[in-house]
Amino acid sequence: MKKNLLQAVTIGLTSLILSVQATAGGNNDLVYHGPLTPVERSSTTTNLISIYAIYWLPTSLQDNTPVSGSSNYVRFHHQFLVDIGGANGLSSIANQYYSVDAKKIKNYANARLLYTDEIVDTSPYPTTGCPESMLSSTNCLEDSDIQAKIVEIVDEHKWMVNSHTVFLVYTAKGEDVCDGNGNCTTTGTQFCGYHSAILHPQARSFLAYASLPYTGANGVGNCGTGSYPQNYPDAEAVANTAVSQIFATITNPLHNGWYTKNGQEIGDICKGVTASTGNTWANGTANHQWNGHFYSIQPLYDNHLHACVDSGS
Repeated sequence: MKKNLLQAVTIGLTSLILSVQATAGGNNDLVYHGPLTPVERSSTTTNLISIYAIYWLPTSLQDNTPVSGSSNYVRFHHQFLVDIGGANGLSSIANQYYSVDAKKIKNYANARLLYTDEIVDTSPYPTTGCPESMLSSTNCLEDSDIQAKIVEIVDEHKWMVNSHTVFLVYTAKGEDVCDGNGNCTTTGTQFCGYHSAILHPQARSFLAYASLPYTGANGVGNCGTGSYPQNYPDAEAVANTAVSQIFATITNPLHNGWYTKNGQEIGDICKGVTASTGNTWANGTANHQWNGHFYSIQPLYDNHLHACVDSGS
């Protein structure tokens, strides 16, 4: 799909940035900005939301800098996305958020996840660059590049596009990503990741996606929690971003769903907040244990409890 067509059908490209911190409390509750604004809902067939991952990891960046460690990086995120599937506590937080249809019926998110498919794409990054990037005007992707790659992969592999799907795009270390609004991982309103949506030309639904740059544990925005039970800080920090973006995509896919009066989403408001259950796993380094693997993941915001928590009320 050509980039200019994608730009023409783009909707809601405002990036919801993870770099803003807030103190949890009743005045910070998420507010529904509907009516008729959708949330992502589980498929009636599987009772799950399908997660698809695109690991866009060429062998080198645009300036020929080699990309290394891709296989370990993919292996980690594959396991993480498998582990977070089903009942993980975090989904039960998102389940309280809903959309309102034309009959004024509330349709709740039902946000259990299923890691459905993945592609490792080693095709080169485009060389058009990003003049707004402070990291590298050469080694950089625009949001339109991310969109074009998603549509290409979705069409090639005949992935489903509907309100039960979320697409994740992982990119390589050293590759800056800009959101199309003048913000990059290193420039402007710096971010750990962002989500958005486009209208897929062949589907009667929006295509919701999240961009997950390789920010690393100590990069701009402090994207991790500071605790890394698997001793892979860079990958664990991006996994932390993935959680926030997945559930923001579910509760606010078109950027006019659930967010606070200050524009913060379900994960934004909890960035930097200590796990509500404490780090009870892996010698005090993890707050989640799924399938025998330990993770340190920021909480999500629960409107019922008016607080950032690790599991729903």
